[in-house]
Amino acid sequence: MSNTHWDNVAPWYDGYLEQGSDTYQEKVIAPNLLRMLAPQTGDRILDVACGQGYFARRVAKMGTIVVGVDQSQELIAKAVERKSSNETYLVGNAEKIDTLKLKSFDSAYSVLAFENIKNIGAVVGGVASVLKKEGKIILVL
Repeated sequence: MSNTHWDNVAPWYDGYLEQGSDTYQEKVIAPNLLRMLAPQTGDRILDVACGQGYFARRVAKMGTIVVGVDQSQELIAKAVERKSSNETYLVGNAEKIDTLKLKSFDSAYSVLAFENIKNIGAVVGGVASVLKKEGKIILVL
């Protein structure tokens, strides 16, 4: 997989999110994402364009199994450094989720990533193909 522009800003982005508890992501997005996901122990949840795993780690702390996919090798490397046993991270293109041979998921989400994706229809179609029949997707834009 080729480098993305996110590889170039991975250290900055990681530092911004990990700086502490005074970010929009921590104060607004994370609590509302968890509220809307309502994750249950054992749920399989897909984080589309997961970056360095910031939100995936929070979801995994709820006892879920989280798979994060991102095109940036640098951000995935940072996610893998901090992962727990119920987190898996894959370098992959969100527009080709259906080619990753992922098993069924109870839920999927994407946070502040659709703004950077060209073929949104492919992402939504791919995510729909890996969700269980009653699965849900949450998009934070």
